[in-house]
Amino acid sequence: MQFKAYNMMAILIMLLGSSSAIQAANNTEKWQQVRQALTAASVSSERADSLIEQAQKRKMTPQALSHMTKRVTQAHQRNLPITLIVNRIQQGLAKGIPPARIGKALDVLSKELKWGKQLVEEHVPRAEVRNQPELFNTAIANLEVARRQGFTSIQLEKILGDSPLNLKQMVQVTAMATEWTILGADRKAVMSTLGKAVQSGAGLKELSSMHENFIQGLQQGRDVDELHQEMQEQFKEEMQEQFKEEMQEQFKEEMHENMQDDMGRGFGAPSGNDFNEGAGGGAGTGGGSW
Repeated sequence: MQFKAYNMMAILIMLLGSSSAIQAANNTEKWQQVRQALTAASVSSERADSLIEQAQKRKMTPQALSHMTKRVTQAHQRNLPITLIVNRIQQGLAKGIPPARIGKALDVLSKELKWGKQLVEEHVPRAEVRNQPELFNTAIANLEVARRQGFTSIQLEKILGDSPLNLKQMVQVTAMATEWTILGADRKAVMSTLGKAVQSGAGLKELSSMHENFIQGLQQGRDVDELHQEMQEQFKEEMQEQFKEEMQEQFKEEMHENMQDDMGRGFGAPSGNDFNEGAGGGAGTGGGSW
């Protein structure tokens, strides 16, 4: 009886060991599938391995991580910056946040990135978006960071206005909005100042100069509101000067068009009055024969 009991115990242990081995093999295969999905979405092999290792340390199942990494695949398919999503997953894992909460945060992030992509595409030429994908992703990422810094979507849309921009301008403006706010500037004041700069047609050089002057002013101990007021007055003057130049150019074009019209009437066919006068002419004019 003892021998039989021993044999039964040995068999049970073997079965349990076999089951564990099968389960381990299944998990290995599932982790490999997660890795393949990540690399297919342009995540580097090193980054994918790091993410999986982090999840395993948190005792997370392959299924739970796979549910999160689906957002990475979706972002890649929609031409959104995947790095931000991978970063957010890793941050959540590092802080021990439950998978369900990480998933909700990823849903919010995905919506923000989709909105940012649409906003960039509204202002930037398609050729730039197509030819400069890294800069395009940076612009989208900057908008998402600005949103986390407290800017509303409406405030950021007002900063950009209706003006066409290139990608470098877009990246510069969005980065300035965030950095100035971090340095203590009021978001509404930032919105107003940068909005006027964009509206006045400030290029990358002017924007960079603005940023340097703002930083230098703060380092010199100047008041933030005073700096904003100074820059806004400067752009107001530049916009007025630009308006004058546009009006002068428009006046010149109208004068040129009027002169062309006058020349056409002077050297073209006779007017209706000339025909009337000819038709009523006296003898010898031949007017009556016409």
